[in-house]
Amino acid sequence: MDVAAFLEKANYKQIIDKISELSCEDSIESLDLLTDFLLIKDFEIYGKSMIPRLASRALIKHGEKGIERMVHSFYVVQSLIYKTAIFESLWYATQGKLPDCPIPLSNKMPPALESDINYEIIEITKREIRKISIESRSDSDKFYYFLSIMYNVLNKVYSNNNEIENFKEDFFNLITESTIGITKNAIDEFEKLVFNELTEEAYQIFLSKNPVFLNPLGKKIIDKHRLGSDYITDFVLETYEKDYVIVEIEKPQDNIFTRNGEFSSKFIHAYGQVIDFINWLENNISYAKEKLPGLTSPKGLLIMGRSSKFTERDWLRFKRFNRNSNSIELITYDEVLENSKRLYKNLID
Repeated sequence: MDVAAFLEKANYKQIIDKISELSCEDSIESLDLLTDFLLIKDFEIYGKSMIPRLASRALIKHGEKGIERMVHSFYVVQSLIYKTAIFESLWYATQGKLPDCPIPLSNKMPPALESDINYEIIEITKREIRKISIESRSDSDKFYYFLSIMYNVLNKVYSNNNEIENFKEDFFNLITESTIGITKNAIDEFEKLVFNELTEEAYQIFLSKNPVFLNPLGKKIIDKHRLGSDYITDFVLETYEKDYVIVEIEKPQDNIFTRNGEFSSKFIHAYGQVIDFINWLENNISYAKEKLPGLTSPKGLLIMGRSSKFTERDWLRFKRFNRNSNSIELITYDEVLENSKRLYKNLID
């Protein structure tokens, strides 16, 4: 079936019936056709409002696979009207409701498109809404669309005081949950960096722009911080708790251990640098507080190597080292990557 050709000839009753029919068919083809209804725009204004909401109702019935198609279409389609219809449908589903859908008075909504939304659908749509919110923070165009859409959703619920209060609370929770600026795109970018042998600067640049990869409470990076005339750190991480962490970065391909299981000379040198930085700060605390307000007891973080290459003996020594180190944490690039994926999953789940 060619959806574009169908829309050119069909009346609204035929469109409603066809989407209702597809909502009951459990097949890849029905998902493909419903997705086409979201992506092929009807040029008549009434159809622009009705068709994407009908298709969204049908896709929600298909569960997680259908919702995945809605999210994909949300990012692909350019029309703000269609983006709003898709997002609004997801938003209403998080409340256990189906989206309002304006259909001609001469038609009735088919029972197949009036089905209840279960707990699983509510949780899936909440997760996807959080993903969209998180991703919108990394791109100005996406953020503009996101705010425009939320404004349109607010206008929908404005006539009901109870719904307004619920909307304000849900929107506030959504924004606060997504303030930790970690996105799927950033994780994918970092994963590519880890698996490539690049210069140390490449990793420094990425991590300085994405402090949350180093600490979920990472607020900002003070890049190439000078400690008097003696030292220059890779950077200092400031957290929302007003802690400061001296960060030293080596490359993923720099080995922590030799083949004999001993600490490598590269590691010993890097670790010694972090110790020197911390000692300097503790001995010059008054001076340091001018640039790092609230500094009390600085901690260190050394990022180096790949734990995926560890032997069992390496792992045991690595863990013992971190247990015995009170002020300096040693972490590998694989751990940074896995921690970021876990944090992102926790945010969207």
